[in-house]
Amino acid sequence: MPVEIEPGQVKVLVLYNVDPSWTSAEREEVTAVSTQLGQAMSELGFPIDLAPLTGAELPAMLTS
Repeated sequence: MPVEIEPGQVKVLVLYNVDPSWTSAEREEVTAVSTQLGQAMSELGFPIDLAPLTGAELPAMLTS
């Protein structure tokens, strides 16, 4: 049975890593690219929240 859900009914949370050890330019680039992704999804009708993750524990969280 197909599910028909409008994009506006599916809120999307975009999590992206901003490692404190990266250079300022690297952090800015990651933020810009993540923002582009969020804007593209928003243009498709999805409500978007962007959340940078800056904790040093992120790599461990993703591998467990």
